[in-house]
Amino acid sequence: YGLYKSVDNCESWYSVGLPVAGVSKILMTSDNNIYTAEWGINRSTNFGQSWQTINNGLGYLSVKTLAENSKGYLFASTSSNTYGGIFCSTNKGESWEQVLPSNTENISIATGPNDEIVAVGADGYYNFIKISTDDGITWQDISYGTGGAYSAAINSAGDIFVARNGGLDRKLANDTVWTNCPGAGTGSPPVIFIANNGYIYTDYTKSTDNGDTWTTNNFPTFISSYAENSLGHLFIGTYNFGQGVYRSTDYAETWDSINTGLPIMDIRSVGVDDQDYLYAGSWGMSMFKTTTSTTDVEDIKYEPSTFHLEQNYPNPFNPSTKIKYSIPQSSNVTIRVFDILGKEIETLVNEEKPAGTYEVEFNSSTISGSISAKGGYASGVYFYQLKAGSFVETKKMILIK
Repeated sequence: YGLYKSVDNCESWYSVGLPVAGVSKILMTSDNNIYTAEWGINRSTNFGQSWQTINNGLGYLSVKTLAENSKGYLFASTSSNTYGGIFCSTNKGESWEQVLPSNTENISIATGPNDEIVAVGADGYYNFIKISTDDGITWQDISYGTGGAYSAAINSAGDIFVARNGGLDRKLANDTVWTNCPGAGTGSPPVIFIANNGYIYTDYTKSTDNGDTWTTNNFPTFISSYAENSLGHLFIGTYNFGQGVYRSTDYAETWDSINTGLPIMDIRSVGVDDQDYLYAGSWGMSMFKTTTSTTDVEDIKYEPSTFHLEQNYPNPFNPSTKIKYSIPQSSNVTIRVFDILGKEIETLVNEEKPAGTYEVEFNSSTISGSISAKGGYASGVYFYQLKAGSFVETKKMILIK
């Protein structure tokens, strides 16, 4: 789950790579810190160069959403039948305190312009919406119908929008009545994003008039999340095997794929920092960051935020298989293959490489680069190992002839 370093003879360790295999949420805070969520919460104070795990006080580590209010207080929702709910941190994540217990499996939060916090939850046919105006100390139920509320967003006027299976509903600020937004569409799971210009985006639709009317966002696949840079350009991550990351410079009228250097297409979260660099959290390979600002004209490329060695593909294999790996910084890289007894049989890579994602092939029909008269290596279990600086990771592969 990542790379750790000790400076006190192994008495304690801290992360120098994002220590999770998947990132479902990314939060960029007003003080330029980055927070990620999946199994627990991690924080970077230097734009992704190093990471700390900050789970002190969380009752359960399945974190669904993250939010920040204008005071810099952080809020996290966790999913658990017993220990879930909403947690608050007033010290940048150093410690967390539960402010709303809930055994609801799905719970999401959003913060508004007046530091209101809206919590929505759904578990089967049960759903709730609650609001707090005192940093989570007290909560008030907001009357709402059935339909499974899964996510919420609040615009600059304090209007609340709730996405659910079956559509999207709106409650204007200082009003008590919920109205449905016909034509908003739905997705699974529903997504809602409000841009800086007030435009509202869901999985498949957009509204330029605060939800009164809706048109298609002209993107045909599953959208996991939205982000926006300082120019108002939109970025989306795609899931369900995924098509990577896309960008729109014309308010979702057209989309361009921006996946150069991105080794995995199942992207569960995207975020933009205050320098306009884009981050993409994946389902199985942690997180990636663009090598240039998203406001630059050249093609956007990605670099990994942590060391990672992928499982070879195909596996089992015959006669050849591919091995993909990522390094977040320039390193002396070796990839070696060992037999079941631990004897080194091949060196596939042995050189200095810059940060990036690479792929190398292992061909079992050759031995030390030469065609074998005996047909290459025998069927069985082999191991391949990545060494990059102080990072070491080994995985198993199976040759079947």
